[in-house]
Amino acid sequence: MSTHGEFALRIAGWDYGNEVWLPDGTKIQKVLTIFADDNEGIVHVILPKTIELSNGTTLNIRSPTSEWEYVVIVGSQDGYGIDYWRPVALEAEQWKCGGADPEALIAGLALRVMDMLVPQHDSGGYPKESQY
Repeated sequence: MSTHGEFALRIAGWDYGNEVWLPDGTKIQKVLTIFADDNEGIVHVILPKTIELSNGTTLNIRSPTSEWEYVVIVGSQDGYGIDYWRPVALEAEQWKCGGADPEALIAGLALRVMDMLVPQHDSGGYPKESQY
């Protein structure tokens, strides 16, 4: 199996933080190499170029090119939360982050994502409204 599609990488400080998710919903666990450089304040994540799947096939991942795009979302992990994300309420409280959009909260659509890391452009970064 060869792919140039989209992947989701879950990176967290616990066992559930080493996963590759494929577009078809397949989750592959414990194939990433993850380590932190405390001196530089950098977390390194290495995705192997080939991954043996449980069905006996091999997933081949292309080398990164200038066409690759990355989206990094940040939240508060919670081992007991939905999909391991801590909920976001209007106001912070024990085991909940604060700052949820009131209308989204009422509709049951409050995001658990707290931020999105984006590259800085010559204009000084992305305007807040374009980060959604």
